[in-house]
Amino acid sequence: TRNLKSRLSSLRTGSPSVQLVKAYECAGYHEIERALHRALSGKRVAGEWFELCRENLGHIESQMMAAGATNV
Repeated sequence: TRNLKSRLSSLRTGSPSVQLVKAYECAGYHEIERALHRALSGKRVAGEWFELCRENLGHIESQMMAAGATNV
C-alpha cells in the first residue's frame, strides 16, 4: 500500500483487533504480495486474512529481505 495509516484503518473496519506486527518498504511490492498470497494460500481464512504461525512470519521476513525491503 502507498498509505499505511489508511490501509490499517480499513483493515480494522473488518477486525478491530488487527495488530500491525511489522511493516516493510520496497520497490515491486505488488509482485511480492502476490507471491506471498500464493505461497500462503493454505493459511487464508478469508479475503486478506491469514492465520499464520511464527514459521510463516519467518518466511515472509526472508522473502522481504531477499527483495531488498527495509523495515518501516
